[in-house]
Amino acid sequence: MRFHEFELTESSRGVLFRTPGDPFVSRANPDDVLKFDQAQYFPSQDPNSQYTTIEELNAAKIQAEKQFPKIVWVNKPTNSTLAFTVITLIDAQQQKRYFGRFFSQIFANMAGKWGNDGIPGYELNIKSSKKSKSGLKPTDIFQLGKSFASAGEIIEDAKTKLEPNLAAGLGMLLQKRMPVFSEEKERLPAIRDDLGETISVVALWQGMIGGDAEDARKFLLKNQPWSSCSITFPAGKNNGLVDSVLRPKKGVAIGISAKGAAGAKASASNIYAGIQLLRSTGQESVVDQYPEAVQILETINTESAINGPFVLGIDYGLCTRDDWALAIEAIKNGYKQVPNGPKWKNITKLMSHIASQKSNAPNYSVGYHALAGLAKIVADTVNSQAPKFSEACITFLNSSPLIQIHTDAKSDANGVMITGFRPIWPPQFKGQVKLNAGKSYYTTDAINKFAFGF
Repeated sequence: MRFHEFELTESSRGVLFRTPGDPFVSRANPDDVLKFDQAQYFPSQDPNSQYTTIEELNAAKIQAEKQFPKIVWVNKPTNSTLAFTVITLIDAQQQKRYFGRFFSQIFANMAGKWGNDGIPGYELNIKSSKKSKSGLKPTDIFQLGKSFASAGEIIEDAKTKLEPNLAAGLGMLLQKRMPVFSEEKERLPAIRDDLGETISVVALWQGMIGGDAEDARKFLLKNQPWSSCSITFPAGKNNGLVDSVLRPKKGVAIGISAKGAAGAKASASNIYAGIQLLRSTGQESVVDQYPEAVQILETINTESAINGPFVLGIDYGLCTRDDWALAIEAIKNGYKQVPNGPKWKNITKLMSHIASQKSNAPNYSVGYHALAGLAKIVADTVNSQAPKFSEACITFLNSSPLIQIHTDAKSDANGVMITGFRPIWPPQFKGQVKLNAGKSYYTTDAINKFAFGF
């Protein structure tokens, strides 16, 4: 049995699950900032709540317009809309601004029902939201899996998707010049981190990156130039460890892991990408040394954020399939209290592993609370009872035909400039790897799979 209905990311949670102080910035005037205050539900926050008739909804709407002066409705009610929500934002003068949206009903899980871009004239300005919709990752620009024979082919393809100033900056690589992106000061993180996945592999193909990259070329390509390889961008916005692949005419495929700034933190599924690289290069014997670690990583990689902890929990005797079904029931129905009955005993026990109850928080659910508790004890169990897990993860990462490339950039009044590249080869992951559930699993939702940290 598998339950696949629920998997949330930061960008998918939407307006209704913002935290106080989250800024929404005017698209026309960056100095015009509204900060999130609260969300309210009408007729109530209870799951499946709705007014019984259109007339009752209209009466509530009239009352809301008195309670929330100058409220802006972002959509219009229809014959099927029998509920609404109101969010309060605060401007620089500490004046309250109100926005409302109609729904057919108040659902048990309102995540994503009102998108972060759903405030007319404004956009959410937190880092994760801006990056999630930058539109500058290879997955946004190219036909994934297509093989490019040259850097020129990549640039020509990119021109059909990118704004002229971005395409012009990228094109500078064909003259072996560091890209400059005029009038893009505000998008430095997206250019460095997201467009950087294209910039770094093109710069490598052009022979613009020396140091460890040059050592890798001599060893992996037997002194052939990078330009003897084709370039492919693998599918999947969260593909994992590898952002692009260089394929020589002979020999193994070479993965490129592009990083901006200090490098983004990876999920446990990233390590699994290292296993795949080892298997694809005939090094199954390395993988076979660590069967328990491989099983753990395969489960995390293939299961959803919600299902993964339950599959592992059953493997380690930490929960049962009945617990799994009850937790999903609680999530689907938005239970805010544990129902009576002995079958819920283990759910209560799982919840006890998370100290903070937060039962009055928006979208709090007994099911999410139990999941967070289970994820915590699964991570603790793997870290303490699977002694070769850390060794296996380090081995999988460092045995891969993988080049890490950190892209450096700066901005000034004229725009964003790529200032250099810092390649690392062979991979030099060191220390101890541990599973971490604390940044992914909460009493209100599951925003990602297990993370790992060194």
